[in-house]
Amino acid sequence: MKRFLALALTLVMLALSLSGCSLYYRMFGIDEDYTGPVYYMYLGDMPTTMDPAFAYLDDSSMAVMSLIYEGLYKYDEKGEATEALAESCKEISFDDKTGELVLEISIRDSCWSDQIHVQADQFIFAWRRLLEPSFSSPASVLLYDIKNAKEIKTASGSITKYDLGVQAVDTRVLHITLVGQKLEDGSYAKPSIKAFKEKLASPMLVPVRSDKVSKLTDWATSNESVPSNGPFYLRSYQQRENAEAKKDREIRLQRNVYYLRDQTNDPLDKYVKPYQIVLRHTIDAEKIYDDKGSLLKSTPVFTSTSEQALYYFKNGYLDYTNYIPLDARADYASDSAVVRRESLFTHAYLFNTKNPVLAKPEVRRALSLALDREELASSLVYAKPALSILTDAAKEPGGDDAFNNHLTSGVSEKANMSEAKKLLEQAGVTSGSFTITVKEGDEVSAAAAAYCAGVWKELGFDVTLRTMQTKIYVENDYNGIFDTYLACYKANGAPFNNNAPTAPSVDTVEGFDVIAVDLLTNSTDPFTTLAPFSKYFSGMSIDMATVTDDQEPALPMTSYDSKRFNLCISDAAATPVKKAKAAYLHAAEEQLMNDMPVMPLFRIENSVLQKDGLKNVTYSLYGVPCFTEMKLSGYEEVVFADIQAKVIEERKKQLEK
Repeated sequence: MKRFLALALTLVMLALSLSGCSLYYRMFGIDEDYTGPVYYMYLGDMPTTMDPAFAYLDDSSMAVMSLIYEGLYKYDEKGEATEALAESCKEISFDDKTGELVLEISIRDSCWSDQIHVQADQFIFAWRRLLEPSFSSPASVLLYDIKNAKEIKTASGSITKYDLGVQAVDTRVLHITLVGQKLEDGSYAKPSIKAFKEKLASPMLVPVRSDKVSKLTDWATSNESVPSNGPFYLRSYQQRENAEAKKDREIRLQRNVYYLRDQTNDPLDKYVKPYQIVLRHTIDAEKIYDDKGSLLKSTPVFTSTSEQALYYFKNGYLDYTNYIPLDARADYASDSAVVRRESLFTHAYLFNTKNPVLAKPEVRRALSLALDREELASSLVYAKPALSILTDAAKEPGGDDAFNNHLTSGVSEKANMSEAKKLLEQAGVTSGSFTITVKEGDEVSAAAAAYCAGVWKELGFDVTLRTMQTKIYVENDYNGIFDTYLACYKANGAPFNNNAPTAPSVDTVEGFDVIAVDLLTNSTDPFTTLAPFSKYFSGMSIDMATVTDDQEPALPMTSYDSKRFNLCISDAAATPVKKAKAAYLHAAEEQLMNDMPVMPLFRIENSVLQKDGLKNVTYSLYGVPCFTEMKLSGYEEVVFADIQAKVIEERKKQLEK
């Protein structure tokens, strides 16, 4: 019997050693991905798209997107660009007669969640997509240092996206050709590699897959069609269809076991400790259930998902939340358990400058002057008055000082109602009606809009609020999410009509008069956030069927067109002198705030609460959380060898019986 047992164990060990870990996981019914705990969190509003080109219209998207995508570089907490998937970067050549500098960036060996290797051509596809003339994205300006990028975006001449100065010279090697600014003597300045890396660290320049983008109309709204190249992947993505539905709203993120890991030798949790992160947004408001469906506790009915989430946290059902509901903020304002973290977002209003009531700069400036930003921010508690569309993440060109420390515009924290009324009288516009469009479920946006509407009614305007929501539909057996708010934003003030044949039937959506957005400071370079308000750098789509040699560039969001602003931005793009660049950008910001096509309201802060014993949550630039090393005190990490030993021991006991 003992000889038989020894032989059996030998055969088991041999089978395991020959077949790797998958066989014994399957043999003994163990989830081969499972090592580590499941964490339950609330991170604010439910993102409606995982497309990095469009996800950053609200601050709640940032945490989720940073977990499922990874670019070549990323920002650390100080705003420095550090290596992410970039393994190395070296200069190949520089020609001062053409200004062309060729970089070689090698990519680390890593895989998407479906085991496809992260490849150089996936970055190229993502960047070409942003630069398609028919594709609207303010992120395109982040790529304008690359040869031919601007010409491609503006459909100049016969240049196409295939002429972009980026080449995959090997599966994991990129050659990127940058072009420096021309100097007075006819030579060219050498492009700054450091400055380019800081742009590559933007979350909007991560890779996307061509095979997925072409799969569905709204490819980035279904977990079946969103692969991840980051530390987690989208295991499930559930949205309620209506307020009466009792179905959970949640995003379930699971460890991407192919992220960076040597699948033969590395333990499953080498790079990502948590097994799953469950982002709960709403459950049956009457009851709380555990993962097995057992009733835990009856609960009251809540007025908002954030109020419900706070209840869950206080009762131990959530491990982490970075959002406290409005109604509870006063109670937590001085609570030392709350960690306040600034974000990369400024809540702002975009004005449709073609609207007759809002067409004159004096009117828009009057609307801004009438607002008390200190009062508004104070009522929201976790907010600061915004005097610029930029956060302090944007640095002064050539230095580490915040760009906002040197503002010269006249945006004020305090209201000046008398001056606002004078401006309206000068403009000859003392009444009129318009609508503020906000996103469904965003209680902060709704509260701010209600405040603004009340103030502007005192000026004589009839202001109404409009909430735009999402619709669920099925395409090719996949669930899709049609976001009417996002569609309205993309239409840039014009009426929007959904022509996608498989998407839900949607009547024409009226264009916006004023739309509330969370503006992302998309890199540490202030140019990349300011420039999209110039028609020469807008990134807005061009109708290729009507392109002519003497065509005008596409107007930016809000249809704003200022000669002085456009000139300041163009001069800032052309000069290699950092001091001059800073001067041009400050002049541009001053002009933008004088004309006020975009109106900053407040800078968004996250209010973080985490369970006692939860540790190793780190943060990158302006509060973007990283959960890859997160763990609870008392939890023993389970590595490959531990699991293998436990499986062998269990099998040994079974054989002995």
